[in-house]
Amino acid sequence: MSWVKNIIHNWRKKHKLSYTNDETFFVKWSFKVSAFNILTLVLLYSIILGFILFLLILYTPLKRVIFDQSTYDLNELYIQNTKSLVKLENTMRANEHYVSDIRKILNGDDFIDTAHKEMDTLEGIIDIEFNSSEADSLLREKVEQDVFSISNPKESNEITGFFMSPVNGTISRSLDKSQQHYGVDIVTKSDEPIKATLEGYVIFSEWTNRQGNVVIIQHANDMLSAYKHCSILLKKAGTYVEAGDPIAIVGNTGELTDGPHLHFEIWKGGVVLNPQEFINF
Repeated sequence: MSWVKNIIHNWRKKHKLSYTNDETFFVKWSFKVSAFNILTLVLLYSIILGFILFLLILYTPLKRVIFDQSTYDLNELYIQNTKSLVKLENTMRANEHYVSDIRKILNGDDFIDTAHKEMDTLEGIIDIEFNSSEADSLLREKVEQDVFSISNPKESNEITGFFMSPVNGTISRSLDKSQQHYGVDIVTKSDEPIKATLEGYVIFSEWTNRQGNVVIIQHANDMLSAYKHCSILLKKAGTYVEAGDPIAIVGNTGELTDGPHLHFEIWKGGVVLNPQEFINF
């Protein structure tokens, strides 16, 4: 191991480094230094220089010059996709809660109404006072007659306003919230096709023990329509339907039924509405 000691001794051996005038041989400055000292200084300056370059690349546009631009574009795209994925996950969770609430309503389980204001009808939503004159009354009467002639159920495929009657029949039981009856029962033929009352997307089309085959459609303005006790389901969840499209067949399925009929409900913002206020069955 003597050769190792010789190497270490030579590295630590100091040499005199001086600056001398060539003509007068006058020594302006001098100092002793070893190879180990020189190596240490070089490493220290390299580390300092590397750190300065790192800061320049990190906090200045120099990084886009040194590195490939496509790498940063991909990173930015990855960040944007990650944010979009988080938003999508939040939306899916909200939809799961939404469908869970619908299942509770269909199965008759305890359901907490999250609406801040109970609304049995559309009365009170808009409260505007008018000072009408005789001419205004005559004009209003004429307009109402014109509208009635257009929206008469017998003359326009049973459309009252913008709602379409899901089936032709007789109301055997009206809405009664005190008895947890959140819709109307319409007695009709067992093989009568059930039509969508408004356009929208089918969000539920499955069997439930208490209500039998059920179809629920999501409409615009946070409105839902539900069709229960169906014998056959014609549309699957996720299907878009127009007003008047057949979605199911009237039946007598489920525990809460005693004959062929359609149980029909309308909801808005989580609050049940009375279908008889909008549709002439």
